[in-house]
Amino acid sequence: MKKKLAITMVGCAVALLSFADANAAPIAPGAMPTINFIMETDGVQIGNKAIHNDLTTADFSIDGSGTITLTEPVTIAGLWDGAADITIGSFSYNQNPFVDLNITVKNNSGVTQTFTFVVQTPIAPAILPTSLVGGSVGGSVTDANFDGSATVSTVSGSPLYAGLLDGNTVLTLHDDPSSWTTASTANIPSVSDGLPGPTIPAPGVLSTIGIEYRFTLTPGDTAGLTGNFIVVPEPASLALLALGGVALLARRRS
Repeated sequence: MKKKLAITMVGCAVALLSFADANAAPIAPGAMPTINFIMETDGVQIGNKAIHNDLTTADFSIDGSGTITLTEPVTIAGLWDGAADITIGSFSYNQNPFVDLNITVKNNSGVTQTFTFVVQTPIAPAILPTSLVGGSVGGSVTDANFDGSATVSTVSGSPLYAGLLDGNTVLTLHDDPSSWTTASTANIPSVSDGLPGPTIPAPGVLSTIGIEYRFTLTPGDTAGLTGNFIVVPEPASLALLALGGVALLARRRS
């Protein structure tokens, strides 16, 4: 029988976001995110690791502001017969809502691979009928096998970063074609849109917001990405809700 891959909690890693205090309680089951890591070779999907199935509510904590944080970085090594390693260095979100996400991917195979990392987090309450969004992303690419070249590129027709409302893309950053090559380590420039704010008009959202990273990575090399996605009610929507509340109160008083 094939041995099941284990998740290793990596201690002493530098998190980009402060952890919740030690007295914070584990989160409720309904607040759990979905986290998928996908690898494709020449357009054919090799595997889809549902990382959330290996996590429990005890792996997260929630602070007084409602921010939910992965309490320790998580590394899954040797996926798909050793072809890839994935580390979630830091991950925080709020059902209010926003998402902050840092990951590192290593391509252990002998060919360029396409990787997709998607995280979706629940929100409450729904934001209707419209919203405002904003986000950012940046990162790095490293020649981890010291062969003199490492490249991260966007996939044809897809951005490096997508902000998601109910699974639908509403914000893109580092659109295709974009590519970064180095003989050692190079930055993937940090870019943002709709921030500070957020300021970009978008549809309403019923149940989830999320981030998708999608890119190709050369064999033996490593890519790291850090991004965020923020969603708030559009001011006109808030005004309508306020007017509705006033009208309801007036009817009750009458």
